[in-house]
Amino acid sequence: MLEYFINDSNAKVILTTAQFENVVRPLAEKFNQKYLLLEDHITLDFKPLGKTSFEEDNKVEMLNIDNNISDEQFFDSNAMIIYTSGSTGSPKGVLLTHNNLNTQINCLKTAWNWSNKDVILHALPLNHIHGIVNALMCPLHTGARCVMLPKFNATDVWTWLLAIEQYYGYRVNMFMGVPTMYVKLIENYEKMFEKNDRMVEYVKAVCSQKIRQV
Repeated sequence: MLEYFINDSNAKVILTTAQFENVVRPLAEKFNQKYLLLEDHITLDFKPLGKTSFEEDNKVEMLNIDNNISDEQFFDSNAMIIYTSGSTGSPKGVLLTHNNLNTQINCLKTAWNWSNKDVILHALPLNHIHGIVNALMCPLHTGARCVMLPKFNATDVWTWLLAIEQYYGYRVNMFMGVPTMYVKLIENYEKMFEKNDRMVEYVKAVCSQKIRQV
């Protein structure tokens, strides 16, 4: 499926991390493309086609930005491709413009009262609108903090929500998920907390006083 997305979208550069380099490298070689390896400290280096970097002459075409473009032209230009599920055929790439994203982000910021003091716990996949726009672009646009979990795990989510272990000196106050996630959270609550009256009261107090959106 990844090969399909790369080929169908006519991607120019593939961004990846060291964790997935062994998957991306063969695809980049197959399609004669460059891939950008994002290290832990955001050290950028193009591979495998030579010594390309942002400081060298062979810069990626997408980095050549026209400074004379008008605001209207910019907002009407394509910003992102999100693929459909493909349940009735091959997934279809849906093009979203900067204006599409800007409108949705600003609507959600107003509806959900986002502020730069918010800290959202993010455990959603980034290949869906819910994960990439609602739960990531909204907080970033607002200046809020986004705590990224590698994957959804009910125990990890409860640990963050209840501040059982305080990480980095801040606590989350927002979380959003899909129905299956909430089912898993309820099951985990029933297993871990429901039989302990003190924990039940603690969970109620924290969720009502510290978490403003779940």
